[in-house]
Amino acid sequence: MRVMLSFLMLCLTSCGGGTSQSALQPAQPVKTPIFSEPNGDFPLQNNQGKPPYSIAFFGNSHSTNIPTYLSLLFKANNSLPDVTIQRAPSIAFLSERLYEQESIDLLYSRRWTHAIFQAQKYSQSGSTTYPTTAAELWIKRARSLQATPVLYPEHPQQGNTDEGQQLQSLHIGIASRSPACIAPVGLVWDEFQIQYPNIVLHETDGNHANIAGHILTSLVFYHVITGLDTKGLPAITELPIDNDVFVKMKNVVDFIVAHQPLCYS
Repeated sequence: MRVMLSFLMLCLTSCGGGTSQSALQPAQPVKTPIFSEPNGDFPLQNNQGKPPYSIAFFGNSHSTNIPTYLSLLFKANNSLPDVTIQRAPSIAFLSERLYEQESIDLLYSRRWTHAIFQAQKYSQSGSTTYPTTAAELWIKRARSLQATPVLYPEHPQQGNTDEGQQLQSLHIGIASRSPACIAPVGLVWDEFQIQYPNIVLHETDGNHANIAGHILTSLVFYHVITGLDTKGLPAITELPIDNDVFVKMKNVVDFIVAHQPLCYS
């Protein structure tokens, strides 16, 4: 199976979780986009289990490497047809890329089955509430194109046992107002770190995922997009982790995803 993996920009610039990201990714001036916002009410179309898949990612540095590992997971399932995965330029918050022409052009460039949205601003302390209107508008744009919008609550920072659920709850609120699906990344990380505290998922900064963390997150997206248990994936020699760790990851992903509502309509 051929995997077509296209990156408009591959940027490894760091941008931390929560409010600390804004210092590294300044807001861009609002521009008038060359397109018309969708009008009307568009139902949520769930394209889970409906290949061939075409997937667009919109996010910050937490999303940068996910397409690489996700493509390897799809490639390992020989029963699936070709998949296209493309990442939007820049590593901006969803509110900052709302009128970024390159991101708009990507969303409207083809018939996507899934559009992944990450980088909703949030306060780790809970002391500040940030608007979610930009995320809700991105979701509506995707629904108007019959793409399944999938929200990506990023993984918790190292040692933070509350952040995973905090972000899951935040994104459930967004999906309840603007129908979408949610990849329960933070909940999977929480459970994995409870079961296997000696397997490190973070880089030394305690914020970004290391290779193992990227693979764990990619497994969540594989399950959410295909509807298939990840335990059906074989050992993948291209993945730079031991297969026994890979098996542990698959078991946790399948357990958590099976016990979470994924779509809110």
